[in-house]
Amino acid sequence: MDTFVGKWEELEASNPKEVDQLLESRKGVDSEMKEKFLKSTGTMDYKVEGNTVTVAVTTTAFPDAGRSYSFTSGEPFDDMAMDGSPYKATITISGDDTMTETGKHEKYGDFKMVRKVEGDSLKCKEVNAIIKKGGDLNDLFRLHEDRQQDKGVPPEVKEQFRKTVSYFDYDIKGNKWRVKHGADMSPGKELIYEFELGKEFEGEMLDGSKFKSVVTVNGDNELTDKMNNEKWGEFTIQRSINGNSMTVVRY
Repeated sequence: MDTFVGKWEELEASNPKEVDQLLESRKGVDSEMKEKFLKSTGTMDYKVEGNTVTVAVTTTAFPDAGRSYSFTSGEPFDDMAMDGSPYKATITISGDDTMTETGKHEKYGDFKMVRKVEGDSLKCKEVNAIIKKGGDLNDLFRLHEDRQQDKGVPPEVKEQFRKTVSYFDYDIKGNKWRVKHGADMSPGKELIYEFELGKEFEGEMLDGSKFKSVVTVNGDNELTDKMNNEKWGEFTIQRSINGNSMTVVRY
């Protein structure tokens, strides 16, 4: 948690298309509000005292409505958003660098945010996929034209990924993992990845592109996959188990 402590400056979104799509999906967000969020900047100042984390927040979207809230990791709390509307949330801290916030906003609906410290940057990402155990996964690789790591991916392939339904079947024996992966965008093709935690391995994506990857686990319910794809560049996929669902976030 110490890596979060201090004041962070929020810059204008570097991925406006992605943010625009997210806001479009939110109920209660009109065109005026969306424009405010797209151009907003602000600050987040974290302080820790014992088990209590206090966060002071400002934003140019609501310049006169700075607020402060406190929470304990894993415990639900009630609070008010910048516009005065109430919400309920639970924030869970994983290790020193990851914070996951889930909740329900009275006006904007359910949400889930993952904040991760990487060097001198605090990256904030809304979850972009949820897998149901024994079910299907939609939009695991949600690609956006304005993201550098998506270089080399033609528009027609991006569209395929946005619409695809895929599956992952895990078999674990000690430190050795075996994962079966397939998707309807490549019918009849099933890939098998075999690897040991913390050790680099090589594999192939469904589109035939090669990659190198290192998979690690954090506790019983979180999996991190740091990947370098010959077409798409470097990125990280984080998978978290919550009940019978697996939440997937791509950085």
